[in-house]
Amino acid sequence: MYYGLNLSVEWKGIDFTAFFQGAGWHVVQAGETFTDPFIQQGLGNGVKFWLDRWHQEDPADVNSAWIPGTMPAVRPTGFSANNETSTWSLLKADYLRLKTVELGYTLPRAWVNKVGLAHVRLYVNSYNPPLPLHGEE
Repeated sequence: MYYGLNLSVEWKGIDFTAFFQGAGWHVVQAGETFTDPFIQQGLGNGVKFWLDRWHQEDPADVNSAWIPGTMPAVRPTGFSANNETSTWSLLKADYLRLKTVELGYTLPRAWVNKVGLAHVRLYVNSYNPPLPLHGEE
């Protein structure tokens, strides 16, 4: 489901508009840059795999105990299990974002008529405004 919400308010010459866009109940199948983390000069999710992955207590000893993690064990590029399609590699793709925001002020007609104009509106607008991610300052 894709959706949008347009909010607009006006009061004494001041106007504000915000448009939100989003998607819900949406998942995507992770591609190779997710399931094969060390390809393309490090553009995969290699760090995430290393930090929370199944791994052996002693990497030099194939008989050492396995330490569990939420990510699968890291395998060399080309290992067939890296690219298996499964529900594990489905990622939630729901989002809600502020697409545009605008704040404006319409000058009173008495002011603009004095200089021979009919309508003057000053405004600031942002398209895809950068918002801090959760936890960022």
